[in-house]
Amino acid sequence: MEQTVVEGDIHRVVVHHRGDVLGNLLHLLVGIGFQQVVEDAGYPGEKFSRLLEGEYGVFESRRFMIVDYPVYFGTCAAYSFFGGSIDEFESVSDGDFPLLYSNFGYDFAISRDSASQSYVAELSPKLRLLFTDVNANDTAGKVRDETEAWAREQLAAAKESGAKVISVSHQPLLTHNRFFTFGYTAIGGQKLLSLYDEFGVTLNLCGHLHIQHIAKEGSLTEIAASSLAVSPNQYGVLTVRNGVPESYRTQSVNVAGWAAAAGETNSDLLDFAEFSAGFFDTVTEKSVSAMVEECSATAAEKSSMTAFAVRLNAEYFAGGLTLTEADPAWVLWQKYLPDNFFKVYMSSTLEKNEGDMREYNFGEQNK
Repeated sequence: MEQTVVEGDIHRVVVHHRGDVLGNLLHLLVGIGFQQVVEDAGYPGEKFSRLLEGEYGVFESRRFMIVDYPVYFGTCAAYSFFGGSIDEFESVSDGDFPLLYSNFGYDFAISRDSASQSYVAELSPKLRLLFTDVNANDTAGKVRDETEAWAREQLAAAKESGAKVISVSHQPLLTHNRFFTFGYTAIGGQKLLSLYDEFGVTLNLCGHLHIQHIAKEGSLTEIAASSLAVSPNQYGVLTVRNGVPESYRTQSVNVAGWAAAAGETNSDLLDFAEFSAGFFDTVTEKSVSAMVEECSATAAEKSSMTAFAVRLNAEYFAGGLTLTEADPAWVLWQKYLPDNFFKVYMSSTLEKNEGDMREYNFGEQNK
């Protein structure tokens, strides 16, 4: 039996664009018959957009199963940014979360952890998803001992029933970039890695980094989903056969197609890929230009340095980095801004460029 799991990190989506992107994604998935959505959703602790997601879940969950894994809730302030205004939003409490997300997985759970929002969803008798929450209010970012014990029980139960397990977490368990360590990986994640090695879990799906990236350690492959909120607005499609991961690829949400079919006249929606890419590049350019302007390079060199940084950032977040350390513009960064923060970040991406992160075949791993 072949199953398809859809993974996407839509963490920190701006509220006033959320309905367009998320709604299009859900309707698109219904149209092509996907069974499962694995989603990292919402502002940290932000309640309004979670209520919006709940409305979509109620409407769509009759037609395919939607599951979600928790981010932060009740641990920090949440704000809405619109135009020039900044407004504080009500945070989601520990008790609110499973109620708001009942249609996004908790109603389908065959087991829930009493110490966190972790749970298990059964896709079929041969495949289960183990969602591990490390963002409980009093131990945010850390794997709790009680959750580790619960996870062991779930893995043992799956093994006994003959079911394979794919694990899911918000924070990565592996290091995807030396620049993204403290605050980016789950504290105590080695506990879960040891469990997964013991019980033969070979795939973990995660988010948090907002970059599209794949890391491997031992027998485990970890796929970090890029943010659905930024260009190229993609989600991951994982094909599983008889409980075993077979292939993975990313696919951009067809907002333009949805907008045209819905009779929208907003050019940002009708040319959404171009609009989104331009917005992302503009944000990068504004930040980088201010840094580059302070160095002693010529105007032409500054332009080259800025263009290089904008392109690198877009390619790296999308999971398709093609630039190399041999690029003349990179030599300029090393010459004029060797200790600059953004230069150090770019160096971390270039020094270990492992190619295209938007596709992966598990064939060799499954042998």
